[in-house]
Amino acid sequence: FSGPMRPGDLGAGVASAQIHLGPDLPLLQRRLFDRVQQMNRRCRALDVPVAIENETPIVFIPIGRADAVFSLAEAVRDDGFHVNVSGFPAVPSGKGGLRVAVSSLHTEAEIEALAQSLAVRLPQVHEAHGLGREDIAAGFREVLPRFAAPARRVAASMQPRPATAA
Repeated sequence: FSGPMRPGDLGAGVASAQIHLGPDLPLLQRRLFDRVQQMNRRCRALDVPVAIENETPIVFIPIGRADAVFSLAEAVRDDGFHVNVSGFPAVPSGKGGLRVAVSSLHTEAEIEALAQSLAVRLPQVHEAHGLGREDIAAGFREVLPRFAAPARRVAASMQPRPATAA
């Protein structure tokens, strides 16, 4: 079944085509890549767990139970950030988390502030809901399909290494 395209969808398609055919696309792609890498680095440095570190602009913060997921989303919202709750049936029951969408329109300061908010709020939510990081990690260990294992190894290999004396 299909129907006519809504005017807003048509306008979005035209705007997307203009961006993709315009001269600014490489700059926008580079900026998005840089923001995604910044989010990955800051989550790693601030000990904010992510399901998998990669180059996509969606970062999944695993939490587990729905009540804890909503608590973290509300706390981060109170800090001024919009994040999406991901829960059952979109993910397996008890494997909920936050989906953080990174955009090329975000500033470096906004990415930093969001990472700081997650780093502060996540332990608070864990404590309030009686969740342990080890339990959450164990609960998510087998969630990603087997084909994601190489991506985990690649992401781990991309971790910054300490500088060696020359």
